[in-house]
Amino acid sequence: IPRTTEENSEEKYQVWNPSCRTGAFLAALHRSCPQWTVTGTEAEKEQVLLAQMLRFYHGVSHGKIIWEDPLENKTDKLYDLIVANPPVGELDIELQERFPIVTRKIQLQYLQLVMEHLKQQGLAVVVVNEGMLFKFEAEMKVRQRLVEEFQLAGVISLPAGAFLPYT
Repeated sequence: IPRTTEENSEEKYQVWNPSCRTGAFLAALHRSCPQWTVTGTEAEKEQVLLAQMLRFYHGVSHGKIIWEDPLENKTDKLYDLIVANPPVGELDIELQERFPIVTRKIQLQYLQLVMEHLKQQGLAVVVVNEGMLFKFEAEMKVRQRLVEEFQLAGVISLPAGAFLPYT
């Protein structure tokens, strides 16, 4: 996604973080590109309240933080840029069939959610644990879909502890 130039200064890209927690990344993105419209969704009410306060504090004018579980919300909205650091864990058995690749693993559900809501020429940046690269079963099917249906530009491996104390 290009930065604003004089030719497209009025264009507002739609950015989404489906598990935004406190919204800090969206606030940082807004500081760099204030003309973009940023949206965050978060399932935990306390995190949403904090994110809304931080949004106000950082002066994010083109965006909102929504209290909802993005995996449960059925919408057809597409985004130019999706950034995500999905939660890790497992869903209840009755929730495993939401997407084409059936799985109880929350990370894989979020990755399929990102694929479903990305515009044709959009860009996604998603942080997943290293097991996504090497495990079989559902992980292999999701990786295969990424490679065959999307333009996978790169995979970056970060050293252990790169996200501490948050992981």
